[in-house]
Amino acid sequence: MAPKRKADSSDGSASKKRKAITMEVKLDIVKRSDKGETATNIGRSLGLSQGEDVQKCSAERDGGRTEERKTRESLQEQWKMERNKLTEEREKLEKLREAESKVYRACLQEKATKMQEEFEREMEKDRAQLLEKLEASMTSE
Repeated sequence: MAPKRKADSSDGSASKKRKAITMEVKLDIVKRSDKGETATNIGRSLGLSQGEDVQKCSAERDGGRTEERKTRESLQEQWKMERNKLTEEREKLEKLREAESKVYRACLQEKATKMQEEFEREMEKDRAQLLEKLEASMTSE
């Protein structure tokens, strides 16, 4: 049986280059198919091969589950995984913020303690100077 298409390549290889479809495109195909748009129209508007790529994502039955449903479930699973990753990252950030807050509070407490100690030393010096002046004034009288 003769091939349906002739190879365009001049090196004699008849292999066709494959193009990966992103999840966003697959989701678009599923949504458009749900609205009743035909695989041919979807394929033309997205620049995909009309039969193969689009029908993989549209309503072909496979073991009771359509490719559309498989794609939707795959997208939902990916979304759940991403959501879980984001939740984990948020929890890590919250822990870091708590630790940073504890360190900040400890630094503030240390600085406040040092300032208090310095203030008390200054007060003690002032008190000693006042006592000396008072004693000096009392002895000179």
